[in-house]
Amino acid sequence: MLAAGLLQGATILLIVLQWWLIARKLHLPLTPGQAFHVNMAGAFVESITPAVKLGGEASKILILRTYADFDMARGAALVSVQKVFSLLPFMALTLFSLLCFSLVVPFSNSVISWLVPGFAIILVLTTILAWLVFFPGSVRTVSNHFSFFPGKRFRKRVDSGLYLLQEALSPGVRDKRFLCSQGFLSLAIWLLFPVKAFYLAHSLGLQVGFFHLALATYLAYTAGMIPLLPGGLGTFEGTMLLMLIPAGVPLYQVLVFALVFRFITFWLVFLLSACYMGVYILVMKLNRRQAFS
Repeated sequence: MLAAGLLQGATILLIVLQWWLIARKLHLPLTPGQAFHVNMAGAFVESITPAVKLGGEASKILILRTYADFDMARGAALVSVQKVFSLLPFMALTLFSLLCFSLVVPFSNSVISWLVPGFAIILVLTTILAWLVFFPGSVRTVSNHFSFFPGKRFRKRVDSGLYLLQEALSPGVRDKRFLCSQGFLSLAIWLLFPVKAFYLAHSLGLQVGFFHLALATYLAYTAGMIPLLPGGLGTFEGTMLLMLIPAGVPLYQVLVFALVFRFITFWLVFLLSACYMGVYILVMKLNRRQAFS
């Protein structure tokens, strides 16, 4: 449990590092401490809102707006770029897992069919964000010619926001080496998840190979993207059961593994982020009292 928790901590720190590197490339004044704060606050909101991570990303933009030299466009640029780098490798791994699992397990087609909605949600979200990040100029063109929003003033604000977003994204989009390095960093972060799963499975005595467990892990996260319950609760654990039982793993072992793995990757992060936010709010209130006294 301790080793798996440390691996989860390494995952959090790698994500914070990625945020900081992207902010530097986009010439945004974000310190590592601020990047850590934004991600911890976002993790807390993600844990209490229904899947897809939209609630967490929106909260990150709102928090970034409170920092100096950050506005809505720059905050949206930073969040969008990081999310695209995170989702593109995950999309590739998920598609690979869907194809392989349907071939490895003969009767898995009915199981995989209900994973399609989660995959479709991720696909649509990734396509929109990738278009916004890599072709911001074309987004402005479409917005100007096919605006569905009434009011000249509102269309002007939309165009102004897209222009600022385009300016903020330009330094990163033009650097191909930066794009590749961030893509590999995101891939490394996602590869840590089956490593944690395999370590826990081995510790619990599950007789299942790393490849099969990696496929089950990515498909369980895909199911968790379906916006039913906060954090994908239930769908993640249920999918893990359906993926591992056909491999011959006893039900009781799969249940224990799914609960422990979910504790490390979800409940532990939720508890850490909740404690962090509680301490942060308490310190802010104490500072305000001292300022007024």
